[in-house]
Amino acid sequence: MVSELLGSQEFRDYMAWVDRGRVFYLRPHRSLLEDDGVRAAVDWESVVRIDGMIKFMLEQYKVRYLPIDTPSMQERVRAVQFVLGEAAAFPRRLEEEEQANQVVLPLVRR
Repeated sequence: MVSELLGSQEFRDYMAWVDRGRVFYLRPHRSLLEDDGVRAAVDWESVVRIDGMIKFMLEQYKVRYLPIDTPSMQERVRAVQFVLGEAAAFPRRLEEEEQANQVVLPLVRR
């Protein structure tokens, strides 16, 4: 039962562990929604309902979190690195790093 789980010592220990960490809430963005072949259907309204439920639970359990709303993966990574202090550990600019890691596939004509 859910009530037993929420009242358990394990759950309280888990929530204490969460409270000691950093929580990043990467919010969904309509422009990122696509049919990935895994989900039964891609429905923005369902995504919004799930997003609201997650936010409700974070608030209900007083979890401190940083919402990240941008659809840009660069900006999402930059926000996380900034908060974690990892930006100083990566002296190259993020754009240079992404360019260095890009895979270019050759054009094959048949």
